[in-house]
Amino acid sequence: MKEPKPGEQSREEKGEISSSDKEILDVSFRDYFLDDDVINSLAPAAFSAMAGQFETIQPIQAYEEYVREVAYRRTGKGEAKAYYDYIMDRSDSRRVAQYNEMIKMFNNNLENIKRDKDNRKVQEFFQKATEFLKTKREERNQ
Repeated sequence: MKEPKPGEQSREEKGEISSSDKEILDVSFRDYFLDDDVINSLAPAAFSAMAGQFETIQPIQAYEEYVREVAYRRTGKGEAKAYYDYIMDRSDSRRVAQYNEMIKMFNNNLENIKRDKDNRKVQEFFQKATEFLKTKREERNQ
């Protein structure tokens, strides 16, 4: 990492994300409407259901919540807001709202899923949400 000159603020102090993070995110958004990393927020529920551990399934985070958490986990404090803003600025707002509605419906039904130990519903949701997140820009335009 390039050191700032004396009296100059570092990238973290300015609240900027690294060029390598930008490059990685830009590749994702070139292909997808949303940050495809959000798929990772779905995996714990799917794996818990497959293992029959329904009691461990937690509500799934909304898109913005997951992105904010990842921003703080992957970057320094000074960079987190810039990382979050960079992703949210590139995310298709209509699709964020649609995704969040899917999450809300799943979370509202979560107690029933746990009670019924309904692996099928969890796996169907996982597949549907994954397909939604992985919809490529050219596929949607066809």
